[in-house]
Amino acid sequence: MNKSLIIPALGDDARTGGEIISLPAIGDRLACGDIYIEIETDKVVVEVPCEFDGVVTELKCKLGDKVCGGDIAAMLEVAADADAVNGDIAACISQTEPERAAASLVSVASSQENRGELLQVAPVQPVYEAPATEAQNASLLSAIAPAGPAARHLARTLGVDLSVVMGTGARGRISKEDVKHHAKIIIQAAEKPAGGRGIPRRELPDIAQFGAVHRAEMSGIARATSDNMQFVWSTVPHAWVEEEIDVSDLESLRKAVKRDSREPMPLTMTAILCKLVALALHDFPKFNSVFDEQSQQLIVREYVNVGIAVDTPRGLLVPGIRDADKKSAISIANEIKVLADKGQVSKLSAEDLKGNGFTISNLGGIGATRLCPLVNWPEVAIIGVGSARDRLMLVNDKPENRKIMALTLGFDHRVINGAEAARFLAFLKEMIEQPGLLLIKT
Repeated sequence: MNKSLIIPALGDDARTGGEIISLPAIGDRLACGDIYIEIETDKVVVEVPCEFDGVVTELKCKLGDKVCGGDIAAMLEVAADADAVNGDIAACISQTEPERAAASLVSVASSQENRGELLQVAPVQPVYEAPATEAQNASLLSAIAPAGPAARHLARTLGVDLSVVMGTGARGRISKEDVKHHAKIIIQAAEKPAGGRGIPRRELPDIAQFGAVHRAEMSGIARATSDNMQFVWSTVPHAWVEEEIDVSDLESLRKAVKRDSREPMPLTMTAILCKLVALALHDFPKFNSVFDEQSQQLIVREYVNVGIAVDTPRGLLVPGIRDADKKSAISIANEIKVLADKGQVSKLSAEDLKGNGFTISNLGGIGATRLCPLVNWPEVAIIGVGSARDRLMLVNDKPENRKIMALTLGFDHRVINGAEAARFLAFLKEMIEQPGLLLIKT
């Protein structure tokens, strides 16, 4: 008998959709839990697991099609006893990873009248974190955010994405009041006349009159980044402070560790900076906070997660190093390599992209001397890292060739003032120029 493979809900808003970037072929044999389709949303690439064992007999869509939750992706010939929905759910849960089971459960639940009840009692660990540019990075699988049916219904009515709502209940559970509060913030931001959001769009000039042109589609991730950057630029009052830092001694130490290291991934400057920033955030907790415009309060994180901007074929993503303050620089280097590799093949998960409190953007590896990055909202600060350049300097009254690197701290001026930013950079400068201090601090 044939079964329909239904695309699971891609968000609390039924209009949420994505573009198909991989599909099985007719005749392919699938097992329960196998990834049979990949969908690129405006945030990440979502892998959807199969709900049954069987053989693909028909495809209802093709590569590049735009789909939403509830659409039929393919038909599968399955055994005659595959009718029991609960049996399929149990089989998938026993055979696959929890997140795949969750996606399968959402798929089945989306076609049932009691979908809200199923979602409420689903045995899945919450994947919610406080809003971050998770607008840019979070997964649509956070349809399983910890919220009850009433809060979900209200979110759908108001058009609120639960994946970016801050829950105030136990373990981050989202209430109706949390949804209302988030909706008010959105309305207030939309009403602000300042910046790009209050300026009407202008009609483009006809550039084709001067020569041949063509249109190029932006990926979902690139579109999300574009929207987020406009929001950040028009909402957050930015300021920047820059410091030139002598990294000669640290670079010598890094190369020595690289020569002697038995680790699979040698120590990198980005990993060292990640560790140093994590230490700085302990001494400067305001830089690890979120600004609540409604209450005019700071929500200060008591954990230290540092995001690392990664250039991927589909656009910029910011996976994070969890508890970076508790890890060695070499351990961080290994994690960054794993995350970067996953980014190159579109395998970064929702959890990889959530919960960051501060971002590092390093363009030194591709030759940029310095950069002024935009804050990765709702974070309040970001570090831009340039390349280390040789410079002849006087050291103890003698000319000496030194390696100088520019660090630029971008920050939300509502939260951080220039003096605080300068002190933050001074802390990093001292730690970098005197690497021995790192041993004392850790």
